[in-house]
Amino acid sequence: MNQGLFLAVAAGFLWSVTNIIDKVVLSRLIKHPALVMLASWIVSLVAGLVTLPRSNEWPVGVDWWWMALSGFLYMLGMLWYFIALKREEPSRVIPLYALAIVFLTILSAVFLDEVFSFRTYIGIGLVVVATIVIVSRRNFLEAFRSKALGIMVLSTLAYAVSYVAMKHLLGTYSDMEVFSIQHIFTGIFGLVVMAFYSSEIRSAYHEARKRHLSIVALSEILGVAGGYLFIAASAVWFVTLVETVMSIQYVFVFLWSFLISRFWPSLSTEEMTPRIIVQKIAAIAMIIGGVALLTL
Repeated sequence: MNQGLFLAVAAGFLWSVTNIIDKVVLSRLIKHPALVMLASWIVSLVAGLVTLPRSNEWPVGVDWWWMALSGFLYMLGMLWYFIALKREEPSRVIPLYALAIVFLTILSAVFLDEVFSFRTYIGIGLVVVATIVIVSRRNFLEAFRSKALGIMVLSTLAYAVSYVAMKHLLGTYSDMEVFSIQHIFTGIFGLVVMAFYSSEIRSAYHEARKRHLSIVALSEILGVAGGYLFIAASAVWFVTLVETVMSIQYVFVFLWSFLISRFWPSLSTEEMTPRIIVQKIAAIAMIIGGVALLTL
């Protein structure tokens, strides 16, 4: 199997676990996403510092700006995503993540010379459509009537530009160096932003139980681990294709949701009617077909 493909699938698996935990936490346990954001950026900063390579291969000159830009935009994408979750239900927000693939396909072609065959673009298109289908509840176009559409356009555009900057840096530095420094900047910028949410954080912290905070911490650790796998995959494969294959995380999300609805229904946040299950299975088949077109 292509190494980049394997790493992208592994990253999607880890991020699917994060998606499910965050969804349950924000739906059942913690009212305001600011506390989850704070945990995410603390974990990002700590992970960056712990994994910082002990070498002389430090960024030089303008590369520091590229590192800072990548970290800042990654933080901004996360911030806008959580703001969108506060304004709209997850089922109308998560499908809009597919916009990141569209933006990244365009930007990587212009700035990274990642130009593919017509068959590959058909595969990318299939995955984008299937992603929207698999995380939509009733109506295919429901997500695009979301109050959070404008915010998610900004969020996914920020992610796409961050990934282009990251891929540029991977031409000079190792995946671990890029991961470490990018996440240090992400953590620093995120903690600065959190100063504006101090009252919400205090309120959510006092209402949360210790085990809830432990669950949040675990979720963010898995998310950061997935972030490293994403960067490692991008170091050995096209970042556009890595992001496209990462959409398989929504297949895993569906499987987790299905299992939760069967064995822990009190935690379930998704409808699992026969019609919706058929819809999801059809979308999974489209994702598998799209990924096959990317790799054959």
